[in-house]
This record gives sequence, C-alpha cells and structure tokens, in this order.
Amino acid sequence: MGRIKRLITAPLRFRTSRGFGVHSPFAFSFIINVLKQRDSFYSYSTQNKRTLAARNYSQNLPTKSLQHLIFRICNRFHPNVVFEIGHSTGLEAMAVLDYSSSCQLMSYDNRQPSELFNTITERAKERITIVPNFKTGVEQYKNLTIDSTSLVVVNRAQNNDTDCDFILSILNRDGVALFTDIQHDDITKALWEEINDRLETHGMTFTNDRRGVIVGNTKLPRQCYRLWL
Repeated sequence: MGRIKRLITAPLRFRTSRGFGVHSPFAFSFIINVLKQRDSFYSYSTQNKRTLAARNYSQNLPTKSLQHLIFRICNRFHPNVVFEIGHSTGLEAMAVLDYSSSCQLMSYDNRQPSELFNTITERAKERITIVPNFKTGVEQYKNLTIDSTSLVVVNRAQNNDTDCDFILSILNRDGVALFTDIQHDDITKALWEEINDRLETHGMTFTNDRRGVIVGNTKLPRQCYRLWL
C-alpha cells in the first residue's frame, strides 16, 4: 500500500482497529484481545532487553511492537511447534519461544543463520531445529502438529511456489500464518498476495499491508480486515 493510500485509509483502519463495524465475534475478539491488546505481558521486558543487546550487531531490527505481537499470537493459539520461514534476526524466533518453555521452533532459510541469529537464540538453541531441507522439514512439521494448532511465521519468503503450497495446506487444516514484513521484499509480498487470492472459501485476514495474519479456521467466512497495527 502506497503512502498516499495509507493516509487515505487511515481513518477507516483506525476505526476497525477499535472494533467498530466488525460484526464477527471471532474477528472482534481477535482484534481487541490479541492484535490491539495493550496490557503488558511478562515477556515484554525480556524482549526489550534482548533488542538492546542485538543493536550491537545490527540496527535493522524488528520493532518491539512486532515482537510483542508475535508473542501474543502464539499465546492465543498455543502451538506446540512453530515453523519459521526466513531466519531473520533471531528476535522473531525468541518472541515465539517466549510464550511457553515447551514450545519448539523449526526454522528454514536457504542461507545459513547469521551471527546475530546464533547469538540471540543461544539460550534456546535446544528448542530450535534448523531445517536443512524444506520438503523434508515440512513433512516432519505436519506430522508433529497433527493434534495441535499449526503456526507459520514468514519473515522472508524463500520460494513463492513451494512456500505458498505449504502455507495453504496449513491454513486448510485450521492453521495460522503470520507475515512479519510484507513491504520490504518482493517475493514475500507476492507470496502474501497469492495466498490471499487462493484462499477463497474460508479464513480471515488481518493486515496493515506491512505485516499481516491469516487465521485459516475452516469455520470462519472469508473476510479481510485492514487495521492500524
């Protein structure tokens, strides 16, 4: 979404973000109690300190608000194992793991983890599996999440076709997909748009066109909410 369009749609997005005009009980609760939740959680101070430490390695870091959002989404759906596409900085991975000491993370990237990723995730490395082969990792992940909610966090898309088929398969079994950064990578943006186009019959999308969440519950009607996140 361009800057001018964002400015034009800002009043409507702000209104929707406060629950006005949202008739779905699930969507209203998800917006108010998860996406726009203002209460302070126990993990926030740890995440904030972690971000300060990461600045010794890079200034291009995910915002605190994004890390808090990742935590709240995990806390809402309680996944046992989360699949991450794109290692990114490691702060995203730790925001996932912060919600529960029993949560596991499978992380795939066609590049090796950075020094920053390895440093930030050092204390939780026993709960992180670096996936060397996407296809094998996907099959393993599906088997691990048969009886629990599947959640995919997309930091940076790797391949639009394979990523899209995998995420759609997760959404078609009541899973959730969180895109942390839609606007800065063309492949990630194209992946986000294709998934939303192909998910026609069910599921709800919540986005500000910079980041977005798709809840693939097959009992939910297909709706898209543009918000102020």
